[in-house]
Amino acid sequence: MHVPVPHFSERRRLNNKVCGICGVAFVTRSTEAEARVRAMAGAMGHRGPDEDGFLVNDARAPGLALGMRRLSIIDLAGGRQPIWNETHDVAVVMNGELYNYAKCASA
Repeated sequence: MHVPVPHFSERRRLNNKVCGICGVAFVTRSTEAEARVRAMAGAMGHRGPDEDGFLVNDARAPGLALGMRRLSIIDLAGGRQPIWNETHDVAVVMNGELYNYAKCASA
């Protein structure tokens, strides 16, 4: 007889890998912001074992630190984060999943 695993079970937590995103925001520049976000991303290593990325110590957002752990599934080489726009003045840290990409590519 198959018994479903509850969403909060230890087995489910250890077997499901998904990307992880974390961050902290201080009112002013803080050396603690980077240390905290790196510790948080390190604690999520099991969620995204393929890569990590950080946005820290940016003069435009002095109290902000963002981090991510990446689980590479499709775009193994091109998905480094944070992702910047063309003029390098906007950055994004995200979990970017594309569904039906093969169907869209063939259309």
